[in-house]
Amino acid sequence: MKLEKAKGTKDYPPENEIARQHVISVIRETFELYGFSPLETSILERQETLAAKFAGGEEILKEVYKLKDQGNRELGLRYDLTVPLARFMGMHPDIRMPFKRYEIGRVFRDGPIKLGRLREFLQCDADIIGVNGISGEIEVLSCARDAFKKLGIEIETRLNSRKLLSEIMAACEIGNTEEAILAIDKIEKLGMDYVLKELNSKGISESKSKKLISMIVQKGNNKQTIEAIEKQLGKGSEGMKEIKGLLSELGKAGCEVIFQPSLARGLSYYTGAIYEVYPVQGSVKSSLAAGGRWDNLVSRLLVSKRDYPALGISFGIEPITEVLNEKRPSGIKSPAQIYVIPIGDVDGIKVVQELRKGGVKADIDIMQRGPSKNIDYAGSLGIPLVGFYGEDEMKKGVIKIRNLNTGKESLVKIKEAARSIGKDL
Repeated sequence: MKLEKAKGTKDYPPENEIARQHVISVIRETFELYGFSPLETSILERQETLAAKFAGGEEILKEVYKLKDQGNRELGLRYDLTVPLARFMGMHPDIRMPFKRYEIGRVFRDGPIKLGRLREFLQCDADIIGVNGISGEIEVLSCARDAFKKLGIEIETRLNSRKLLSEIMAACEIGNTEEAILAIDKIEKLGMDYVLKELNSKGISESKSKKLISMIVQKGNNKQTIEAIEKQLGKGSEGMKEIKGLLSELGKAGCEVIFQPSLARGLSYYTGAIYEVYPVQGSVKSSLAAGGRWDNLVSRLLVSKRDYPALGISFGIEPITEVLNEKRPSGIKSPAQIYVIPIGDVDGIKVVQELRKGGVKADIDIMQRGPSKNIDYAGSLGIPLVGFYGEDEMKKGVIKIRNLNTGKESLVKIKEAARSIGKDL
């Protein structure tokens, strides 16, 4: 039997997973810095929840992995973390507002495969439930800005409004708004010609399509784009008021964003501001994070009159890791900071345990190999330090530490080794 992975899935060997875990750690740390609490929901959802009229919409349902359990109940693998959150909120009506939660988990979409996009991938979401107004957008976009700054990735954040898109559609006399939004969402991915053909296939005339494109595809800075849209919609546009308010307040908060009227976000549950984050450099063209306001999803899923204003942002771990690997591939295959090499008849376990007690990530030779082979082994895993511990070191209560990058050696008292290693790294 030929061993193969399922299409659109990926294994992550240590040199890749260490980089991914670094990204996850930075994002989780930033979420908690902003007061978001962790939540874990099930990968499996009832199909009726995923297929609810006001969830992701028809386009995303084509990509849902469907299955049945032994009770013949229809289930599906979640395609994002937002619908499970909405379901969770509906099942826990006593949660105090605002509810700020983050979740990091696997999601599944049976869709096209490209660089930075798989069919099984990890999402990191931060959402706020129960907040109206611009303060929510400032919170999540500031959080994203800080996370990417910590990761050392230069980003470009693009902003639009579903309210504005709806007004533009009305100005173009396009009735089937959702289908048109699904089409223009593909401008970045598939190009203008493809989008025009798709609009035509939806029954939208060439004249209306061209008018739509002329309004949403603008060149120039934010001020020029605003002027161009207002010239056609007028000063009374609610969508433009929202955009101008957001641009002003985000600017005060130090979040620089680009107003892009063609930004659509394909999922149908968005109701207000939408945004996407892209890398400024590199071959990865996918968005690194994206989200928006989804005020009606919970109440509509519950058929409830209770108001659940909500918004959030989702980080794509795979494309973020791709960007970091392009910038600085590490090749590190072990999290260990030091590799202890016992020489002769000594108890190296006591030494390595002392290091571990001090918070040092330490590994030890358990194969009884010679020093040269152990040094080669540690170097092949990208472990920066080796520690030699023989009879002389045992008598003196020290360990000889060598930095494999610089060749520098030093004798350190075992009781002080953990602190010394922190300085060497």
